[in-house]
Amino acid sequence: MMTEDEYRLWFLRLPKAPERYLNHKNTMLKLKKIIVQVEPLEKNEFDDLKNLFSIPYETYEEHHDRLKNYKLRELKRDQFTREKAYRVLVGETYTSHVERIQKLFYELDYNLTEEKIIEDHGIETLLPNNFAEHVLSYPFNYDTSKKFLSRQETITSNLDLY
Repeated sequence: MMTEDEYRLWFLRLPKAPERYLNHKNTMLKLKKIIVQVEPLEKNEFDDLKNLFSIPYETYEEHHDRLKNYKLRELKRDQFTREKAYRVLVGETYTSHVERIQKLFYELDYNLTEEKIIEDHGIETLLPNNFAEHVLSYPFNYDTSKKFLSRQETITSNLDLY
């Protein structure tokens, strides 16, 4: 049986729905300065756990079918809806995104700061650079598939994942 401290450390390492590996790794390295036992997940462990979450363009039925193929249990519909609410919406501006996320979290706890929301919930899009990267990962109305795939290749080649 886990102690409360062991559980807290275990829970800290779990990826959050909208979080990318680089953000996870940086958060864990920052925490490691305070809590020595905390280590970031390996990239493959992180990816395996991220499979449990929805994919940005996925419907609930597609999520259910995909996880059934992995022989995993899908998110409950309300969890799925809440997780989708934390993601950047297509066409959303940075200001409206921050306001929407703050409203969602401040309804739960008025003492939360943006930094706490980022650390505890992985809502990395509250930082302008991360928001821009998420926006660029979606296709634009005027995109050709060639432009979109080229942009994705540029984004992934510029990421420092390790």
